Amino acid sequence: MTIEEDVKLFPEYSREWVRKHLENEGQKNQYPDHETIINTRDWLRVLEPDSELYSIVDRISWENIQICQTKWHETHSFQSKQLKEGVGDISPVIDLENGLKWVKLESPESKHRENRNMNIHINAKTIPFSLRDDKNQPHVTVEFDNEKKKFERIMSEGSWGLHKKYYEDILKLYKYVGADNYDLLLEKDPEDYDYCHNTEKYDYYAVFDEKYVYGEDAIAELPDDTVFDLVIFPGTHAVSNGRLYIGDEKILSCPENTVFDYVLLRRDSKIKEWNYDVLGDLDVYGTKELNIINGKIGGKIISDKPVQDLVKKPPGMRM
Repeated sequence: MTIEEDVKLFPEYSREWVRKHLENEGQKNQYPDHETIINTRDWLRVLEPDSELYSIVDRISWENIQICQTKWHETHSFQSKQLKEGVGDISPVIDLENGLKWVKLESPESKHRENRNMNIHINAKTIPFSLRDDKNQPHVTVEFDNEKKKFERIMSEGSWGLHKKYYEDILKLYKYVGADNYDLLLEKDPEDYDYCHNTEKYDYYAVFDEKYVYGEDAIAELPDDTVFDLVIFPGTHAVSNGRLYIGDEKILSCPENTVFDYVLLRRDSKIKEWNYDVLGDLDVYGTKELNIINGKIGGKIISDKPVQDLVKKPPGMRM
């Protein structure tokens, strides 16, 4: 991870001076490892805003911050170890190849232990699952709504800042329970993921076959017949039956009777006339060349131009 990625893991109030600390440690070839960063972040999260330490923490050296967070974690760990789980408190769900395992939390005791270990609060109305290591320590907690068949929250310690190394483990749980709201897993900070049509602020994600792919090139290099569960691809693209068509040429190579699930045409698109049907949204915001929409649109037409000036026929899918 880069310094900026690490900084985003920290509470907002601490990011400016944490960045300076990390830069200084890097210049000394002592850049902290991921565990140290996470431990420091977790300690900063629990500082009370009205405490004396909170008011001066931005002036404490990195070395003294490490002393404080280490002492806090030692106390926290000791308290957590006093909370035992017995037979019937958890149920094994999935054994993973990397040595981790998913368990279902069955009892109030197991949920209480998870809350203390992870510094979270589990919603009593959900079914909680915990990703455990070989020492039975939790790394990720997931809340599942059985009625809606979707995940409500995916939490690392402190309830946010999920590390990407757990994504594929979580995707296996998605398949196990039958949830498909993958956007919850892949959602980003608003500054990175706000659909403001600024390419530099976008990230590229794809989920398929219990795998997670990150990056524009990695997605573009996948076979054309890949069927995706979810794609977040900010460039010009269209999706039909889970297949991704990137760029004007690929989109326009589709047969005239193709029905797309979703379409995004960026400002660099050269498509002048849209003749395909779309089940969902047609996002043409900022597109310079497009001047006619002939296809039937089941969702919204997202445009910075008056829609009535683009649509030749009323939007709405054929019945």
